[in-house]
Amino acid sequence: MSSTGGTFRRRIVLDCDGGTVRAGLEDDFHHFRVTVTMDGDRVADIDAKTFRFPWSTCPGAVAPLRGFIGQSVSSGMLRRQDMPSPRLNCTHLHDLTLLALAQAVRGPGRRQYDVTVPPREPNGRSIGPDNIPTWPPGRTSATLARDGDLLMRFDMEGETVRAPAEAAGLDFRHLGKWAAEKGDDDFLEAVKVFRQGFFVSSGRAVPVEIVNHDLVRQVMSGVCYTFQPERIDQGERCLDTPRDFTDQPDVLLAGF
Repeated sequence: MSSTGGTFRRRIVLDCDGGTVRAGLEDDFHHFRVTVTMDGDRVADIDAKTFRFPWSTCPGAVAPLRGFIGQSVSSGMLRRQDMPSPRLNCTHLHDLTLLALAQAVRGPGRRQYDVTVPPREPNGRSIGPDNIPTWPPGRTSATLARDGDLLMRFDMEGETVRAPAEAAGLDFRHLGKWAAEKGDDDFLEAVKVFRQGFFVSSGRAVPVEIVNHDLVRQVMSGVCYTFQPERIDQGERCLDTPRDFTDQPDVLLAGF
């Protein structure tokens, strides 16, 4: 999918029932699910399913998630620096696992996040010289809802936050540090969920046909499991992966 119009949507659901946490993530380009089994305050087992993914090598990233087994859980899971490296994992599976562990700390219950990024105005494809993707231009008002209620809104222009005032001028990539300094663990979790969703939304403005091995070697080498040097040339693009949920948000993680 290459679409400068339409709305990007990402849904994350976290469900804790005693010693088991189920976590699901679905957006325009991904559909992953993680199940974490706890033994007291430690991770006893972890499993993941990959239903939609952009590269054929992405499912292999289920294996390194087992590096979480044996880890203890505690408050501030998203602040800890002793977790397995996200660069050696699928970024989205890694994030989803940390969210599942944070839910395990909260205990039994269910939490749902929805990131919504409307079309940018003015619209345009984010392609620079030599077909290198740049950040999509234009303005949008992107939101995060939790359990169906609006939690936060960020007015964005390109990569830059314009509102709320306390974050104005920040590159969106710095929102995690801002949130860690400003708020509690719940606030940090919400802002990180928004930041990652907003980052992925840029994919709607990148034509699928230009994303090839030459491009990812130039701009993404080493950032995640699929783009580690030993396998960056092995993956094939999954061209049938993208979906458009503009008019059907309830399809996301249906039945989860």
